[in-house]
Amino acid sequence: MSLQEQSETEPRARRRTFLKKIGEGVSAATTCSLAGLLAGCTLPVRSFRTKSAPVVEIPVADYPELERKGGLVKVVLQQSGAVFVRCNGGDAYEGISAICTHMGCVVEPSQSGFRCPCHGSVYNSDGQNVSGPAPRPLSKLRAERQGETIRLYFTSAGS
Repeated sequence: MSLQEQSETEPRARRRTFLKKIGEGVSAATTCSLAGLLAGCTLPVRSFRTKSAPVVEIPVADYPELERKGGLVKVVLQQSGAVFVRCNGGDAYEGISAICTHMGCVVEPSQSGFRCPCHGSVYNSDGQNVSGPAPRPLSKLRAERQGETIRLYFTSAGS
């Protein structure tokens, strides 16, 4: 092979090696992402921040996840904790307190329900305590859809 032919094939070989490495990297990233999802990682739940009130209205247009069964939004109240609002399918909604019944920590969604990061209490998707030190299930709140909003009731109002 002449010196000229060798200098012309080197860039091609380097480009081929570079593209191969890029392909391997993309493949590895995809594999790791899928493994993480299959191992029980959950996507972060979006939050709706609001002032405490007897009734909180969540605009569905801003939280389209509440249009599908299993869709979950964390309602964060300025001075009184947090509640998850979940679509149970159709126009059925419910509020599930995000406050652990053990020591009052804020629970987070998990693959099978909710988990307390403080002391390890585990709740199923309905808020029933299934393991850990939590003595009771998570509290439930009434929620309903009215037009383009989900109304979450913190009192017996609207019952």
